[in-house]
Amino acid sequence: MFGKGFVLKNEMCLEATSATKIYGKTTVLQNVSMNVYKGEIHGLVGRNGAGKSTLVGGITGLVTLDHGQVVLDGVKLEPGNPEFALNAGIALVPQQMSSFPTLSVGENLLVGRLPMGKRGLVNWTQVWEMAEASLKLVGLDVNSRVPMASLGVASRQMVAIAQALSRSAKLIILDEPTAALAKPEISRLFKLMKNLSESGVAIIYISHHLQEVFSITDRVTVLRDGLSRGTFQTSEISSDDLIREMGASSALTKRARKSQTHHSSMDFHKDNVLLEVKDLSKENAFSKISLTIHSGEIVGVTGLEGCGKHELVQALFGLQKASGGTTNFGGSSKVVQRPREAISRGMGYLSQDRRGESVFEQFNVADNLTMTVLDRLQNKWGFQFPSKAEKVAKNAISTYSIICTGPEQNVGTLSGGNQQKVALGKMLESGPSLLLLEEPTQGVDIAAKASITTIVAEACERGAGVLLVSDEIETLLQVTDRVIVLYKGEQIAEFDTEDLDGETLIRAIEGIDA
Repeated sequence: MFGKGFVLKNEMCLEATSATKIYGKTTVLQNVSMNVYKGEIHGLVGRNGAGKSTLVGGITGLVTLDHGQVVLDGVKLEPGNPEFALNAGIALVPQQMSSFPTLSVGENLLVGRLPMGKRGLVNWTQVWEMAEASLKLVGLDVNSRVPMASLGVASRQMVAIAQALSRSAKLIILDEPTAALAKPEISRLFKLMKNLSESGVAIIYISHHLQEVFSITDRVTVLRDGLSRGTFQTSEISSDDLIREMGASSALTKRARKSQTHHSSMDFHKDNVLLEVKDLSKENAFSKISLTIHSGEIVGVTGLEGCGKHELVQALFGLQKASGGTTNFGGSSKVVQRPREAISRGMGYLSQDRRGESVFEQFNVADNLTMTVLDRLQNKWGFQFPSKAEKVAKNAISTYSIICTGPEQNVGTLSGGNQQKVALGKMLESGPSLLLLEEPTQGVDIAAKASITTIVAEACERGAGVLLVSDEIETLLQVTDRVIVLYKGEQIAEFDTEDLDGETLIRAIEGIDA
């Protein structure tokens, strides 16, 4: 499929130097440098928020760096110009691939550059010929005339790589390419990567699956908190050392005791089981998950992208339908079928999509905070009392430490952390006994994170139970009583966080000890 000539991996393909990006007062990338040789498969790893996406954005021109430069094969790229980077030979295959599902595979392959005939019409014969030639480059045996929507995830990914090769890409960036692939498909992808490498194409491989990083890459660059921890020969660094470089040193992340407002993990009411889940399953998402949550207890759920954690919490709230298993909550052993039923039984849900699902940015703070308690603000004829709404809103603003000018301020003008506190407050005002929280502290500053975790801890003080889905190791270690780890849809580990350290938790998340 590709030429088998030996490629000397000492010819430079990409040089990113002193890459820096600042948003407001936050430096998300600081003086990061990385080089990639021709024919090299180069790993890029780091926890969520480490700066990987920003660095890739700077390389591809999707992000305008505040400082630093990117050079590809001796050509300095124009900052913030993705078209220039694409034409220079950089191709990004993102985790969430974009395509035109109703158009053919061939049209997707050649989008924006369809060959035209003499009369200004598309030369379809040439389209199919060019598409078939591109598909052969990646060994994909599909008809280029079928709709893109008819292909599976793995085949769509191969089409994206074929598109990159048809543009004579010198560097291909693969962002979490195996997240939705089965083992045979992963093996096929790795074989293609090896063939591309042997032909001289450079590859940046971004993945949370460290086992895959060790099996496929030549070198690996580690980012942590927007800084580079260095670049290492993959064959010369152990998984333990790599995990430590990612920021999970036992000494640094040994579990801090909870705030004084939250009791120790031994103080929750062991006899008061709020939620009991047995063998809950959802086809193609998760299988036979069992857990319990007691009154006053915070149970964390974590795992790599695609492990099933988000589908699990949504199935518990009735947003997705489980295919098997049982739950016992709110006096019923029936699995919740819809959100209205979940709310009536005492569940509260905080979506990870804050702006899309948790707050209404076009409404003011008062409207958002009182949305779940409108029945308390009405008389027997259904008319609302504005004075009651204002009183409830002002009390909530104080209770949840929401920084705003007042109840009338538009939520869309608040900081991300304060928007999150509004979303959390809106849910808590209805008095749920079980909180289902998806990434409650993601994307907020340190002060807001401390405030949010205190709000959750105080809810536990009042007897609520919490299921907290999070990718943030420090949050899991500091806030939860127990952590359940999912890996490829299966429940593989459960830890008491009293003496748990970050290194042990990350090993489980990566499936290293599975």
